[in-house]
Formats: sequence, C-alpha cells, structure tokens
Amino acid sequence: MSGLSGGLTGQGSANLIVPRSTAFLDLRLVPNQTLPGVRRLIERHIARQGFHLVAEEPDSATLRSHPKVIRLAWGSGYPAAKTAMDSPAARAVIRAADLSMGKPLVRVPMLGGSLPLYLLEETLGSPFVLLPIVNHDNNQHGENENIRLANLWDGIDLYAGVLARLGSTWAPQP
Repeated sequence: MSGLSGGLTGQGSANLIVPRSTAFLDLRLVPNQTLPGVRRLIERHIARQGFHLVAEEPDSATLRSHPKVIRLAWGSGYPAAKTAMDSPAARAVIRAADLSMGKPLVRVPMLGGSLPLYLLEETLGSPFVLLPIVNHDNNQHGENENIRLANLWDGIDLYAGVLARLGSTWAPQP
C-alpha cells in the first residue's frame, strides 16, 4: 500500500462516516506474472468482498443502486525482468565483483525495485546484472534519501574493477 486517505485527521477532525476514501497500490510483479493476470486476481478479490467495480467516476444512479462501489484506475505498468544467477553473464559479473572487492559480495537473486529492465532484455536481447551500492538505510525515494560516502567510494572501486575484469571472468569457470 503506497497511500490511503479518507475522513478528516488532525485539526478539524470529526467523528463521522465519510462518503469516500482512496487508496493507491504500487504493485511489484515477479517473473511469469503479467499485469492483466494480476489485475484479474485483484478485481476478483475486490468483487468477492461485495464491491461493484467501475472504471470511471460512478454516477449517482450507480451509487444509489450498489451499497459498495469501487473505482479502479489502472496504470500501464510493466513486467518484471530477471537474469538467472547461474547464467554466464551473471557468473562473470559476480566473479569480477568478488575479485574487485577481495571478498564474496552479498548475492540477492531479485530486488523489489521498480526499474523497467525488461526493456534492456527486449531491446538489446541481452541479460543484465545490477550492482547496487546503496546503504541499507538510505531511505530510497523518501525524505532525506542518502548514500554514505564509503558506499560511493566502494561503488566506484566495484564498477571500475568489474569493468576491468569482466572480459577475463567471462570464460567458463571450473
């Protein structure tokens, strides 16, 4: 849930039942999920809760004829993308990264971010591997988003090392 609003809060709040509330859902798909498929599941679930679903702002006749009405406004979205950790590209990047930093780095097979990386796969026909360098408490996309200087310098070393070593690590490893 990215946002929820309804009623009055703070100064001027009142003990009343408001006629409308809103919610904003930000979905993160995983490989093999499609937006139409997830949309169908969500709509089916909401309908089972007794809601009448509409795509446009409901008119007064619709509101009078249904006790629970919900308007769903879907965005376009995009599919998830993932490069297998055991693919030649991922193995080469992982080996180059480990060699560059002098120790094995943490491997996370999939992150919960929202990057349209499927475009790289579709357009370039090429796998991708992400090398994030942020600190765990960076408050990404929020107030006071930050990166520690040590992470920045380590990231520069990491990227330079991977670029310098990637060709030699691409060969199959025993």
